[in-house]
Amino acid sequence: MYKRNAKLIQRKYYEYLLPSVMSAAALAVASLVDSMLVGSLLGTEALAGVGAAAPITALGNAMFLLFSAGGSTCASYALGERNTKKANQCYTTGIYVGFVCITIIVLILEAFAVPICSLMCYGDALLAENMVSYVRPLLFVFPLLFPTLGIAQYMRIDGHPKMGSYIAVAANAVNLVLDFIFIKYLNLGVTGAGLSTLCGYIFGIFLVLPWIRSKEKSFKVVNPLPDLFSTLRDIFAAGSSRFFLNLADFGKRFFFNSIVLLYLGEPGLSVLTACNSLIFFSTAITNGGSDAFLPIIGSLMGERDYFGIRECVKSAVCFVLTGCIIFSLILISMPHAIGGLFGLNTGETEYLFIRAVRLLSLSFPLMGLVTVLQTNFNTTGRHRISIAISILGQMVYLCVAAALIGMIRHDVLWAGFPASYIATLITVYIYILYIRKKEGIKGFLLLKEPDKDTIIRSVTIEATNEMAAGLSEKVLEKMAVLDMDQRIKNHFAVEVEEMTTAIAERRNSQSEKSLIDILFILEKEGKSVIYRENGPVFNPLADDPDETRGKMLKSLCKSYDFSRQLGFNTTIMRF
Repeated sequence: MYKRNAKLIQRKYYEYLLPSVMSAAALAVASLVDSMLVGSLLGTEALAGVGAAAPITALGNAMFLLFSAGGSTCASYALGERNTKKANQCYTTGIYVGFVCITIIVLILEAFAVPICSLMCYGDALLAENMVSYVRPLLFVFPLLFPTLGIAQYMRIDGHPKMGSYIAVAANAVNLVLDFIFIKYLNLGVTGAGLSTLCGYIFGIFLVLPWIRSKEKSFKVVNPLPDLFSTLRDIFAAGSSRFFLNLADFGKRFFFNSIVLLYLGEPGLSVLTACNSLIFFSTAITNGGSDAFLPIIGSLMGERDYFGIRECVKSAVCFVLTGCIIFSLILISMPHAIGGLFGLNTGETEYLFIRAVRLLSLSFPLMGLVTVLQTNFNTTGRHRISIAISILGQMVYLCVAAALIGMIRHDVLWAGFPASYIATLITVYIYILYIRKKEGIKGFLLLKEPDKDTIIRSVTIEATNEMAAGLSEKVLEKMAVLDMDQRIKNHFAVEVEEMTTAIAERRNSQSEKSLIDILFILEKEGKSVIYRENGPVFNPLADDPDETRGKMLKSLCKSYDFSRQLGFNTTIMRF
């Protein structure tokens, strides 16, 4: 009865999952429809031009994620540690300093767009012309990602995952509508595809204004200069995995494009563009499933709730693997129909696409597992293996495998995709065994558990008077074996029962059901208890109608604080 379970964490994961998948799906669908409209309305030459621009898109996304993912991860961890000052510093640096940096890079790329595109197209004048037409308006999208999708990440941490997803959905909905208008009716060609994306994110800025102006949000804009370099160091460490993932994607697209052009020519590049759209579409599952637990794990790491982290990752693995398998089966079963959506339904391009999509489909479940592991390692501080996964799996293994397979038979070079993920998982497994032996830890997630002098225990109960009433006795039973002053044990027992009773009475009075996770952290520096509850906002130490109980609880501890994080009521009491 008085045991820890994963219900509270799992509910929070699935609460964040749908908005996260919706955000990723909105981006993926926009990319997919972009390619479909360009291929169907403008032809394979224009589609190849959009595909040739993929390395630049990957580079822009890499810079964005370095600041936004790194900043939001650090901010989530800081809030878990109750370090509001650092959380605000990460927010300001991740969004506003990042916006300035990427704007400078975009202006440089814009100035040299023509020679860069010509170089990437190996002098093919028509391909370079289509690429320049698409890239020029698209470049200005990257700074706009910060006040839209970047802000949305902090909304999720602030307990508003649905608000964050609405921004991505609305911005890309506008993009899709304008795509059709600009290309079909205004005859703007490939330029219309890039321009519609720009207009979509301009629209998205207006949607974040209410949250930015809200006085109740957890984050505030502060002066970034005093701790700028130390904050940037932390942000770059936390965001390095996503940065190198997209930087490796930049390298992969550049070298893989070259391999495809060498072996299969322009028809192969058109097929690759369609495949890239399908890969991007699969990120609605892989990135949606893994991004959903990113803010949760960041907070749990700050609170040292290792049980919660493991259960959250398990939920993500189940969702991602199931979704990827279903997606793969759909692609394998109907390649002709999918190829037709991209205008790849005649002659050589149809043959190449069917080959490509069937081999590519085998990689999606593997890619999903790699993505979850990488997100976990990056969020929990294992940055080296996370970066290695990005560089090896996303670029090195893929390009080497595709080049070698292509030498044997050109039309099956796409087998490099599943081969690269198999090689990546083998690499990760070897690294896990090495770290487990070196650091003496257990498990595949490589969590850095506390030292032997720190004891962490946890329990989950329903917020009812019956469960609260028997809790003090169970706490004393658990602590009987610990070498601790009996007075401290009694304080723990009384404080735990009274706190849970206050929450239970509040929920019963409102006819609401909720769960409470209770973490006991015992270390040399002191003892603390963390209460995490999923009901409406309620601070037991300030909002309890029983003022006598509130004063007693405060007198039992050295310090305490309350925060509303990820939609949880979280109270920490220190002894």
